[in-house]
Amino acid sequence: MDGNKETIHALVIRRAVEIARNDLRECYMGPGIIAGKHNFDDYWARDSFFASWGALAIGDFEHVKNNLNLFLNFQKEDGLIPRRIDRFFGTRFKYATRIRIPRFRMKPVHKGRFGFPNIDPNPIFVITAGKYVLESGDRKWLSENIEKINQALFWLKKQDQDMDMLVEEGTLANWTDTVRKFHKMGKTLYSNILTWKALEEGKNLNKMLAKEFPGELDVWKDVLKFKIVDTFWNGKYFSDWISGGHRFDYFATDSNILAIISGLANREQSIQILDTMRKYFGKDPVPPPVNWPVYPKKLLAWRHALSGLPGYHNAYGRWLWIACLSALANRLLGNEERFLQEIGIVSDWITAYGKVYEVYRPDGTPFHRPFWKSESPFAWNAGFFLWTCKELGLL
Repeated sequence: MDGNKETIHALVIRRAVEIARNDLRECYMGPGIIAGKHNFDDYWARDSFFASWGALAIGDFEHVKNNLNLFLNFQKEDGLIPRRIDRFFGTRFKYATRIRIPRFRMKPVHKGRFGFPNIDPNPIFVITAGKYVLESGDRKWLSENIEKINQALFWLKKQDQDMDMLVEEGTLANWTDTVRKFHKMGKTLYSNILTWKALEEGKNLNKMLAKEFPGELDVWKDVLKFKIVDTFWNGKYFSDWISGGHRFDYFATDSNILAIISGLANREQSIQILDTMRKYFGKDPVPPPVNWPVYPKKLLAWRHALSGLPGYHNAYGRWLWIACLSALANRLLGNEERFLQEIGIVSDWITAYGKVYEVYRPDGTPFHRPFWKSESPFAWNAGFFLWTCKELGLL
């Protein structure tokens, strides 16, 4: 019987891999990777870069290189990578009406609605570039672009506005952009961990070319790791953000697991983080919530509440890429049964609908509201699932 269960489990994962592969490839569009084919059919930096990890896992190197080149073509002189590259006119108009008016020339968008740049496109670009070069062996591309990669890191250094070695961000500057960032802004765990990992990757990329990593960045890399731990660690996990001199001790699931798999958290801290997750979320391996406790209403964007989606970036929504991170973290710490349960449930949710969706309810059904439907195919989740399966030896 156990053998039959294992066989069924393997077949479900295999079927989910096929679905995710097809969904990801549906999002290969022109010179890059779009986030989705309905709500998000432009080139979103974080979506396309995270999706690229899955593209590398299935050997689609050329698509990853083209996507990296697309964003490099619109990189600013100071090193800032666009948060989005638009294929159509009027993003809000497009969402509201579903009408697509193609642009003659694509338009890069470097700043958000309130005039602040997104932080995460720069570090995720560098990390993805490192994965591309490692997987493809394309030293020629690296040699042609190493200065732009370093410039992307120098731009991040400029975001240390109060000179305490930590990156600061303005409103709507990372992936949880339905949380009102007039409350959540300043020093966020998510952006600082990604920045540190990008510095590590940047040093490795320079080393591949026998180039000396810029001393200013090398020193910052080592100090930043210490500062993140010293500033955000509260004894049980890393706190969500710091603003106005106050530390907000929400448990940010994505960022804490990123601390584990990036190597920033030591083993003892990693165990405490997973223990905290079990305490808050229980032993049920359903994909973990984005955060705990629930963000209060004053932190949530009104437009999402009106659309019937108040839990999009809150404790109610379930994101497959976070579940994949959790499976990887449990595998790293030797929790074999737990990681198999998690990747199994992700596979079940994918195969149940034959598509990879953007965000789900706790029961595994995709969000579906009169004015909004969960995006599908969704490149970020599809790519992350494929990359995770490759890392776990399941692909």
